[in-house]
Amino acid sequence: PQLHGRGGRPDAKPRTVFNDYVLAIVRIFNRAHVPMPKAKHVEKNLDGLMRTFKDIYGVEVLMPGRKQPLTPTQWSRIEALAEGAQLSGRAPWSPLTRHRDRVLLRLGRVLWRTGHRLGEIVSHPSGAINFLTRSSLSIRKSSGTLIESPSSADWRALAPGDVVLLAPCASKSDQFGEVHCPYPSVLPFTGDDLSAAAAVRDIELESPCPLSDRKTCPLFADSNGRPFTYSILHSELRKLLSSVFGFGVASTHSWHSIRI
Repeated sequence: PQLHGRGGRPDAKPRTVFNDYVLAIVRIFNRAHVPMPKAKHVEKNLDGLMRTFKDIYGVEVLMPGRKQPLTPTQWSRIEALAEGAQLSGRAPWSPLTRHRDRVLLRLGRVLWRTGHRLGEIVSHPSGAINFLTRSSLSIRKSSGTLIESPSSADWRALAPGDVVLLAPCASKSDQFGEVHCPYPSVLPFTGDDLSAAAAVRDIELESPCPLSDRKTCPLFADSNGRPFTYSILHSELRKLLSSVFGFGVASTHSWHSIRI
């Protein structure tokens, strides 16, 4: 009775209540050999509650709220925002002066090319380095030469035909580096300043990182050089999408929408 639904509903979805609480309680007491209802009886009660909930709120409310893909056309509108553009609900759009706006653009360009999860970008509660760092980057020149730890001079010399390699970090699908470890993302540099390769080049030139710190320095860092939290990057994207496309569209999108 104390659980409330989203959007002001007085009731939570029955499946949420059963999966998160009732079935957990049944399992715990079963382990203690306390007589409990059989799981099939619990499921039958759930079916009844689901029917009642559907009659009251409609079948649409029971549908899962999956995120929608962010389309190339939508991202092009973000890329086309003019410097200083006034956006409702947030500061004016200014990649030139606002660090987070630059991060939004650069991160978006890299995610479009690679499909990395946001969990591979942000800090982890444990403090473990489970995010992409500067050491993830290397350059393969058009001549075939591999530069494993590029200097600022190497980044300034990046030329069409060169390729930036982005090595993977620990991820949801490869927690121990057993699957994707040998296979970096390939970011071709064509001379276009809007490319993923140019995005990481600009990060390196804007905030050079000493060789000794490259394994701990996040690739996408806040203005103090620390990794972002999930909530900050999620909030920044949500405010931007709300300003450009409206809250209804923004509520169905996240950084995962680029991966989709």
